[in-house]
Parts: sequence; C-alpha cells; structure tokens
Amino acid sequence: IKDLLSQSEALRLKLTGLLEKDVEAYTGYSVAAKMPRGTDEEKAERATAMQAALKTATDVPLSIAEAAVDVMDLCRPAAEKGNKWAVSDAGVAVLMAEAALRSAALNVLINLGSLKDEEFVADRRAKLEGLLEGKGAMRDEIYDYVVSKL
Repeated sequence: IKDLLSQSEALRLKLTGLLEKDVEAYTGYSVAAKMPRGTDEEKAERATAMQAALKTATDVPLSIAEAAVDVMDLCRPAAEKGNKWAVSDAGVAVLMAEAALRSAALNVLINLGSLKDEEFVADRRAKLEGLLEGKGAMRDEIYDYVVSKL
C-alpha cells in the first residue's frame, strides 16, 4: 500500500503540473490565433505559429491521457490490497481516471483535426488509440470487482 500511495502521489503531482501546461498550451494557441494576418507574410507566420501551438496543445493532453492510464493501473491493486472499508474509493478512482483519459482524448482529437503534419497526426492518433484500447473493459472489471466487495 505504501508503494501504491507513493505512485499515486507522484501521479497527482504530475497531473497537477500537466494541468498548468495545458493552460499554457491553450494560451499559446490563443496568442497565435490573434496574430496579424493582413499580409501574406503575416498569414504565413500566423499559420506556422498556430501549427506549432496545436502540436503542443495535442501533446499535453496526450500526456494527461498517459497519466490517467497510469492511475487506472493502480486501481485494481488498490481495490485488492487496500482497506476493505475504502474499497469503493478504488471504484470511484477508476471511473474518474477513465473519464480523465477520455476527456484528454477528445482534446487530442480536436487538435489533430486542425494539424497539417500528417506524420505527426498519424503518430499521435496511434498513441492515443493504444492508450484507449481495452480501457472500457478494464474500468468495468475493476468496478465489478469493487461492487463484489461491498
């Protein structure tokens, strides 16, 4: 349990930092979107800046999705080894972690739709699909285990 607590605290800190990075990424995109576009040169500079900002705005929620999967991975052992009077917390955690995963996935997908770098898009889409694969079943399995202990 001490090991699970240590891992979960590290993930909490990581996710808190990623929240701040997500705000920065959105701010970067907003700044790029407001760049002047009166001349062809300004339009080109703005387009380049927006594409760079979108890549950052894609990678941050992808990192959040990865951390959410790590949280999900802790839920089964927490349910099995934790205090029997707090087993419901593991069920809540898996539900919240999956919600975070899917929320982050939506942010990744919306940004991928505006990117022109096909290689980047394909790479990030493949990573996201790998993160999402099987997580609904994992959520259900952990949730059902928790319910069986109540």
